[in-house]
Amino acid sequence: MRNRNSYHSTVKIAYALDIHKQWLPETFIKSIPRSTSHAWKYDSTEKYVGQQYAIAINDNVEELKIIYDQKVALEKRLFVAYTRIKLTIFEIFGREEMKQAIKENYKSILSFIMSSKNSFEGGTKTLCKFFDIRPNTFSYWLKAAKNHCTNSANGVCLKRYPGQVRLDELQTIRRLLNRKRFKHWPIASVWAYAVRNDHVKLSLSSWYNYNRKFEFRKPRFKYKKQKKYDAIRAPRPNHTWHMDITIVKTLDGVKNYVYLIVDNYSKLIINCKVSIKYNGEVRTQTMREAILQEFGTDLTPTPSIDLIVDGGTENNNSTVEEFIRKSQVDITKKIALRDIVQSNAMVEASNKILKYQYLFKEPQNNTEELSVHLIDAVYDFCRRRPHCMLGLYTPYEVHYNCKPKLDENSVRDQVRERIKMNQTLGCGVIC
Repeated sequence: MRNRNSYHSTVKIAYALDIHKQWLPETFIKSIPRSTSHAWKYDSTEKYVGQQYAIAINDNVEELKIIYDQKVALEKRLFVAYTRIKLTIFEIFGREEMKQAIKENYKSILSFIMSSKNSFEGGTKTLCKFFDIRPNTFSYWLKAAKNHCTNSANGVCLKRYPGQVRLDELQTIRRLLNRKRFKHWPIASVWAYAVRNDHVKLSLSSWYNYNRKFEFRKPRFKYKKQKKYDAIRAPRPNHTWHMDITIVKTLDGVKNYVYLIVDNYSKLIINCKVSIKYNGEVRTQTMREAILQEFGTDLTPTPSIDLIVDGGTENNNSTVEEFIRKSQVDITKKIALRDIVQSNAMVEASNKILKYQYLFKEPQNNTEELSVHLIDAVYDFCRRRPHCMLGLYTPYEVHYNCKPKLDENSVRDQVRERIKMNQTLGCGVIC
C-alpha cells in the first residue's frame, strides 16, 4: 500500500496564495503530485471556517508576489533591513518618546535628511517615512530653518510665524509658574488666574507645551487607572457630599485626624476639622456644622443629600446613624464600593492635595499649628485657586453662584492682537 505524504501548512498556504514559485525550490515543486497541488490552489474556501479572513489576506497577495520576486531580491533585503532597524528603534525608545525626541531635535534631524537624501532611493520621502515624519511637518521645519531667529521663543521669525508667543509673554508664564504663592497650584489653576487677571491670554494647551519645552516646572507623572464605571456627577450644589478622614502627624509625634466634607458639584470643602480623636462623635459634629452652614436653621423645604462615605467605623456607627435618623435633612448614606460601584475618590483627591501640596510642605509642630495651617490651606484651595474641573472659577464661586463676569472671547481676541503685533513689529530686529 502506497504511503501518502503529509505536507506542512505553510506549503499549502504558498500554493493557495499562488506564491509557491517564489517561496519553494523547483525540485520540491515537481515532487508534489499535480492533483494535490491543484486542490490546494483551487479548492473552495467557503466550506472552511474563517474564509472571510482569507479574503482579506488575498487582497495583499499581489504585494507579496512583488516582494518575493527574484528580480527585486536586493530591494527586498534592503526593505527588510530597513524595517528591522525601524522596529528596533521604536521598541527600545518607544514610539511616542521617539517622536517627541525627533520633534525636540528637529534641526539635527533636518540636517541629516538634507545631507543624506541623495544616498537613498526616494530621497526625503523615504527618510521622512523612516523617522515617521509627516510631509507637512517636514515642510514646516524647512521654512523654520530658513527663517531662524534668536530673538523669538521658538527660534523662528515672528513676522513670518506671527502666531507664536512673544518673549515678554513667555517671561510672564515663567514668573507665574515659579511664584511662591502658586507653588501649591497646578498649571491649570495658574493659567486660569493669568487669564482672569489679564496677565497672559493663551490656551491651556499652550501653557503645557511651553512648560514642557522650557521646563519652568518639573512635570508630575501620574498613572491614570482606567475606570470601569461612570463617575458621580451631581446636578447642583449640596446634592451629593463626600466624607472622609486622613491622618497627619505633627513634629511632636501626635497622630491627628483631619475630617473633611466635600461637595461633589463644586468641589468645595464644606467643612474641615482637626482632632486627635477617631470616633463617630467628631464625625457627627462636622456633619452638624456643615448642615448649619449650608441650610441654616430654617429647613423649609426639607433638603435632601446623598452622603458618600467609606466603610470605616468613624462613618458607620450608632452615633452617626442616630444623627441621620433624627436630622431634619433627608440624608441618604451610601457606602462606596458596597452600596454603589463608585469609590469615594473625590474627597480622597482633596485629602491628597491638602496633604502633599500644602500640609506636608511645611510640617507643623503640634495640633494647634496644624489647625491654623489647615484653615489657610482650605481657604486658598476653595477661594483663591481655580479648579481645573471648573475652568476659570474657584469652588467657592461655583458653589455659591458668585462667578465673576469673564469675557469668554478674550483669549481669542488676544491671539488676534498678538498676530497683528508680531506681523507689524516682529522682534525689533531688521530681517
